[in-house]
Formats: sequence, structure tokens, C-alpha cells
Amino acid sequence: MVLEKIVGDRIAKLEEHFNRLRPHTLSWYAEKIKAFQKDGDLNKDTGVYSKIDEKKRIVKYCSLTERNGVLTAKIAGQKDGKPSRLSDDDIKKVSAYVSRIKDAGVRVLLSSGDADKFNVSLLIHYDPLKRLEAKDIKKVVSEYLESMPFDGIYSNMALIDAIQKVDGVRVAEVLTSEAKYGGNITKSIDSVYVPTSGYMQIETATIKLKPYQYDQF
Repeated sequence: MVLEKIVGDRIAKLEEHFNRLRPHTLSWYAEKIKAFQKDGDLNKDTGVYSKIDEKKRIVKYCSLTERNGVLTAKIAGQKDGKPSRLSDDDIKKVSAYVSRIKDAGVRVLLSSGDADKFNVSLLIHYDPLKRLEAKDIKKVVSEYLESMPFDGIYSNMALIDAIQKVDGVRVAEVLTSEAKYGGNITKSIDSVYVPTSGYMQIETATIKLKPYQYDQF
């Protein structure tokens, strides 16, 4: 069983690798965009850099979707280990690079924005014998948002699952949650939310702590 699992995991990783190498797929485009090197020496004929320099690769995150023959790519750099918005100048350079390596007739729209702002109100019933503070819960919320895959789906249920793992938490409830991108209207989150920028940051977290009083003695 152990051998089968090892072989199965290896095969899955190889399949994922080969899928990224298949030309003209979304995965291929994502890998090519992340291969962009700022001020790198790009061969006009092959679309490949003469020398690979990881320090010049400024696109650390990329997610693509296709609709009506148009590829839309969300991209981001990285700062302090977290996604960050690329400058307008860098976006123009990435766009020029994509124009050279893409297939003829294919439209690729690039976007890079600041993190969607996330606001949440939580009710936490905690074990009165445990020491629990609002800052402990806020830290978990922040860690959950940071652990989300780029352009992944936020879920109120997944957030509660993360909070429930905190020592002392007995019952956790999301009273309200909402998100906002840039100057857009704030959206209330009923269950799930896909960040427009591809990632999220806490703006406000209102946390009410209440001793759990329903234990049977």
C-alpha cells in the first residue's frame, strides 16, 4: 500500500508537470507569464530568455480564465512572502512580453491589483477555563486568508473550520462577512467569494467573545 501511494503520488506530479508543458493550454500560458524576466534578454524568434535569472522574475502569481476566446490573467508580485500589486510600468512590460509569446489571434488581458479588503464580524463562544483574546482569533483569520491559493475561493465555512482549531474555542459563528475591491461597492458574502485581485487582506475584524455556558456537569 505504501509503494502504491508513492508511485501514485509520483505519477500525479508527473502528469501535472506535463500538463504545464503542453503548449497553448491555460497552464502553459500561466507558466510562460511567470517566466517573464524584467529587463531580460528575450529571443524574438523562440520567445525564450538567453539566461534564466530568478531575481528578474517579478510575476510570482498568475491565474487564467478563458471566456469567448479571450484569456484574462490575474497576476501579482510578491512582498514579504505575500502577493502584491505590480506597478503600471511592470504590467506594461509583462503585456509586451505576452504579445510576443502568445498565439496569433489570441487576446490576453492582464490585471494586477491591490488585495481585496475583507471585513468580518464573529461571535466566539470559548471555554472559560482557557485564556483567549480577540487578537488570537484575528491572527487565525489573517493566516487563513494568507493560506488561500492565489485566485482561490474564500468560504465562511472554511474560516470557521480554521477558527475551531484554536484551543479554547467551543463554538464559532460568522455574523457578517463582506469584501471590497478598490473603489467598487462592498459585497456581502453569503457563503463564498472569489477575490477580484486574486487575494485578500483584513480591513476590520469585529470579534465578540462569550464564555461557553452549556457544559453538562
